[in-house]
Amino acid sequence: MVNHLHHINLSIAILLCDIPSPSVLAEYGDYTKIFNDLFERSISHRTLKPPIEFTLTPFNVTNNEYPSNPSEFDAYLITGSKFSAYEPTPWIVHLKQFIKRLHDETSSRIVGICFGHQIIAEALGGKVVKNERGWEIGWTELRVTGSGNTLFNKDHVNIHQMHQDHVAIVPEGFEVVAETDRCPVQVMKKGTRWLCIQGHPEFVAGIVKHIVTARKASGVFGPETCDEVLSKVDKEVDEPLLGGLVIEWLAGTIQVRG
Repeated sequence: MVNHLHHINLSIAILLCDIPSPSVLAEYGDYTKIFNDLFERSISHRTLKPPIEFTLTPFNVTNNEYPSNPSEFDAYLITGSKFSAYEPTPWIVHLKQFIKRLHDETSSRIVGICFGHQIIAEALGGKVVKNERGWEIGWTELRVTGSGNTLFNKDHVNIHQMHQDHVAIVPEGFEVVAETDRCPVQVMKKGTRWLCIQGHPEFVAGIVKHIVTARKASGVFGPETCDEVLSKVDKEVDEPLLGGLVIEWLAGTIQVRG
């Protein structure tokens, strides 16, 4: 990371664990573009000191694409996926091994989103299972816990969700800082290197609408579930807060607030 007097140049490797559905891809682009847009919007809504300039370099880990040197990037972002972090699929096993290398061999900062959150838990000694309480979908209010106030400076945070698996056992050294009744491990962190978010700060309402519509058509979600999700999908989420938190965490400039 280049830290000039007046700004930070941040290099981020984005580990792509899936491709968006065709309708999402057509309107919003792939996950690299979706996260790039989130960071640009969040930076434009916040006053970051020092200002952050960033580059996102994608690696499709489902095809076993990885940086040749894990230490060459300042930070790593691990995306969501329709797959489960506990599956013995070779690329998932390989990704867990790479996460362990990041933990043991680098000082890079890492953020995991949804599947990324879950596979970090699995890789570092936690456990992910299918949630017996069922899916958590769309607009959701999180309760901030523990030292979460130092990150969010508020008691509740609103975010879009799209998951059935969840972290059942937290890895050693991680603190849970946000929860819901359905999913008690919504956000967890370890020191100032590891931040894991179950929800999707990168999702806008339109993305949720596309996914829910497609999964209704395929029979994954029933009509009543879809109607419930769509009835609140346009409610406000804390995008500038969460997007800003992620980019500041990756840059190592996050500060205690409040």
